[in-house]
Amino acid sequence: MNNKLYNLMNWPDIEGIVYSDTDSPQKLLGGHVCEEGFLIQTFSPHAVEMKVKIDGKSKIYPMQKVDEAGYYAVLIPGKRKQNYTFISENVEGEQREYKDAYAFDVSIDNAEIRKFRAGINYEIYRILGAHCGVINGVRGTRFAIWMPDVQRVSVVGDFCKWDGRVFQMMKHDGSSVYELFIPGVEAGSIYKYEVRKKDGSCMLITDPYARAVEDEGNAAVVCGDDDFVWSDDKWMALRKMEDTRRTPASIYQTAFSEDSCSYVENAGYTHVELMPVMAGIHCCYAVSPKIGGRNELKKYINTMHDMGIGVILDWECIRDNFNVPEISNYYIANIIMLAEEFHADGIRFTELDRLLYLDYGMAPGEWTPNIYGGKENLAAVELFKHINSIIKKRGLDIMLIARESAAWPCVTGNVSTGLGFDYKWNNGWLKELFDFMKLDPIYRKDRYNQLVFSMIYNYSEKFILALPEDAFADYGYSMLNMMPGSDEEKFASVKAALGYTFLHPGKKLISDSVCNMDDNNKLNNYVKELNNLYRSNPELHELDY
Repeated sequence: MNNKLYNLMNWPDIEGIVYSDTDSPQKLLGGHVCEEGFLIQTFSPHAVEMKVKIDGKSKIYPMQKVDEAGYYAVLIPGKRKQNYTFISENVEGEQREYKDAYAFDVSIDNAEIRKFRAGINYEIYRILGAHCGVINGVRGTRFAIWMPDVQRVSVVGDFCKWDGRVFQMMKHDGSSVYELFIPGVEAGSIYKYEVRKKDGSCMLITDPYARAVEDEGNAAVVCGDDDFVWSDDKWMALRKMEDTRRTPASIYQTAFSEDSCSYVENAGYTHVELMPVMAGIHCCYAVSPKIGGRNELKKYINTMHDMGIGVILDWECIRDNFNVPEISNYYIANIIMLAEEFHADGIRFTELDRLLYLDYGMAPGEWTPNIYGGKENLAAVELFKHINSIIKKRGLDIMLIARESAAWPCVTGNVSTGLGFDYKWNNGWLKELFDFMKLDPIYRKDRYNQLVFSMIYNYSEKFILALPEDAFADYGYSMLNMMPGSDEEKFASVKAALGYTFLHPGKKLISDSVCNMDDNNKLNNYVKELNNLYRSNPELHELDY
């Protein structure tokens, strides 16, 4: 190595690159204009030889290995920034030409990061995650992630032999957002993030903002441009004009299946509620690969809309530190994405009790009271108020449905007096109905008060009368199995329960567990008639609330 190049080396910072414990690799890597010329540096641990080709010129400059770990540098004549291409050769003698990831500056606008840090960047999913694009004529993928309190974050995948030293990400000043544009990484590439924690240990994580994940291994998948074409303009326009409180809502709860489209239409339901279709509670932005991916879900929703049927999506959330603005922003933006990108007509929030109460599932001493000494999770309360208010502010006209079992007050009240949800499942009504219907008919005559008790509190919330799948878990996921007596008596009891449900004030939800053992379609035909009766008689739905 000549003295000029040697003197340009920042050896302490090079050590940080080689040992991959830096959050600002761009200070060294890439091309930098200096007094002596244009200095290009790269860390390529899998190369035995590196060269640089200046774009538009024929001359090739060999790079010098200044560190045996694979750190290379070259000084190009001319005190100006130049576009260049790397030529690498590995131990097998294979050569590859590629653009330098560190030739591209961070591109996320600081204003977007400030909004994210305040918890109000409602389209942060368009920024964080992996997004294909073209920068300065070079096609590749921009990776970005929020990762606080760590030493370093790297992008890893097949494109770098899953080596966390190769693509160390650049941290935005004053934030915990890391970014790196990697040329040549295309849609379909598998990736994860390698994180070096403060204690020096490393771990692999799946991108929480991933738009797709692989079938096995939980690695994220780079998605290409969204090319789905919607044909539901008429449905979306009609939905905007509708007041769902005054219109019938008969919801069929089921798992995703294209076969369900024709059944839901023939049975006369107004909506279908899909049990969780996203990849998991840690990957809220990726559609489960079990159903095929983003376009398959969009196609299903579009088909339902063409049939005049709305689609409600189940939404799950872990108990998280909602006091952190970036964490609450993650969940708020996720709901907005489902409404805007997937045209969801409603979101059903599962198990709110687990989130609203600090002591939920906790033994004494395992939880800390809030600032007022209570057990209410004030940060979760603010999160749900924020979600419900911003959805309405953006004019998204979707149904926001809560499942809460602990009698939290004013779940469907406005955000000034309650949580702001549009509807709430009536779990009290469900328990009273089940307690009654499980009795042998000979004993029911003394318990009719259970069937009318719900009217005492019926107008305290905007209720949905739900017969959900998990309510029948102890009965082989079948309502028929819950009923006493012979098969004929079981059918009669189910029909009586369904008739009572459709005539009781409130929107309706029937799961596939109600009729899934109906071999001769007697119950399915009965439900079809009930739906027709319910939808065609305004007195059964116009004044529910």
